[in-house]
Formats: sequence, C-alpha cells, structure tokens
Amino acid sequence: MREKRSASRRISDHAIAQRSLVLTVLSEDHDELWSRAELEQELHDVQLPVIADALERLRDGRVVELSDDQVRATRCARHLNDLGMVCI
Repeated sequence: MREKRSASRRISDHAIAQRSLVLTVLSEDHDELWSRAELEQELHDVQLPVIADALERLRDGRVVELSDDQVRATRCARHLNDLGMVCI
C-alpha cells in the first residue's frame, strides 16, 4: 500500500501535474475511461486542487475529455501517442 504524503510535501507544480495526467490517461494497462477518483489515487503525490486545475487546462487544450466524473484522452492525444510522440 502506498504511503500518503503530508499535504505540505505533495507536488504543486501545474506542469508536472499535466504531464503526469497525460501519461496516466494514455496508459495501456487501464481502460480508456478513468474516474477522477482513480486519477487522484494514481497521482497521490499531487495536491488535489492542482489535479483539478490540470484537468481543466488539459480539457481546454483538447488533450482530455471530461464528462461528469469521467476522464479520457482525446483521439488526437491517442494518435500522437500511437505515433510515439508522447513519451517520458
């Protein structure tokens, strides 16, 4: 089980949060659709308000689609990933 970090030691960098979210939603070891709760659990080192802001920014940039509590990568993001243009 993962250890939870104190709020003061959690990541607050918006760019890091966005990159982490993109890599997470493009992960091949999970269904295409993610719940926000799953993403928050997966990115346990990132502050919750930073995750929320990052999701909004990625939605505005048409990298992810948000529907109620569900998140998925856009077709464009998936295509770029398939071309090998999204990587660590």
